[in-house]
Formats: sequence, structure tokens, C-alpha cells
Amino acid sequence: MDFQSRFGNNVARCEWAVGYTFYDKALCASALNAATDERALCLANDTGNLFMLETHHFLALLGEAAVVELLCTDRDATGINGAIWNLIRRDVLCPCNLAWRGFERGLDSCVTMSHGSGPVTIDIMATTVAALLGAVRAEAGTGELAALVDRLQLVSPATFAALEVLRPLDEWDSYDFDLLFGP
Repeated sequence: MDFQSRFGNNVARCEWAVGYTFYDKALCASALNAATDERALCLANDTGNLFMLETHHFLALLGEAAVVELLCTDRDATGINGAIWNLIRRDVLCPCNLAWRGFERGLDSCVTMSHGSGPVTIDIMATTVAALLGAVRAEAGTGELAALVDRLQLVSPATFAALEVLRPLDEWDSYDFDLLFGP
């Protein structure tokens, strides 16, 4: 089966769900790929050669690192202390948060699974969302990654609630949270 027939619909649904159109459709398909069996095989449209699509694990590592880099840049701009920054990082990259955002947008219908794997789990969805973040960073850079983090609403209202508990209210005025979380 050729690439478009095998992965085209999943890529299109994913692009619609996250609000980003990939130039390199194979990069998106790799981010959605949890399969290690024949479901990851396809023919290259340009050469006709059979190839195995990469699984999403490497892109997930890239995505997590890119989001941490983005948060570090925002931390430097806002001057929030390291303990609070660490809480934000853990909240944003928590597997439950990533998975929730993926399921909420219907990305579970886009994931390529191996035969007999069952439904998409929280861990698989979290890895898929992290891989999509990595794929966007690899293709379009930090600016588009920041826009995707915003569209996926990875920084939740619960993060702000945690910050209120940890920081006295009279210190709030000295920080510009629009730099960190957008207007």
C-alpha cells in the first residue's frame, strides 16, 4: 500500500485536530506511528520502494526537549524562580496532561497501532502528542511550536492555581505572565 493510502487520512485528521498543516507528511505520520509491525510498512510514492515508518519515540523525546527549551526561554524572560518553573514544566509535560489534550482532540483515531495492541492508552497518546510537538519543532521551529502549545492549551488553569498557593499575592505584579503563557 502506498504512503497516501495507508497514512493520508490519519495525517489529514491530525492536521485538522491540531491546527497545523505539515509540509512533510511523513514526519506527521511518524509522530502518529506506534506500530512496529506491517502496519508501519508502505511504498514510497516517489520511488516505489517499501519502507518502514519510524515509530514516534524519537520525535517524542525531541518534543519534550523542545517544550522544556521553550519554557526555559519564557522563564528567563519572566524571572520566575526555579521551583515554580519546575512545577510548570511537570504540569505541562505530565503524561496525563498530554494524553488528555490528545484524546480531547480525537487524535486517538489518528494513531497507527500494531495488530492486537488494543485501544490507544494514556501512555501511547502522551507519547503521540509529545511526538507531534517534536515534529512541529523539527519542521517549523520554536515559533510554531509555541503556537501549537497554546492551541493545545498545554498550560492549564490548574497551573495557575498551583502558582497562587506557592507565591504570595503581593509578588504577582512583578511578573509578566503574558510572556510565558500568551495573552
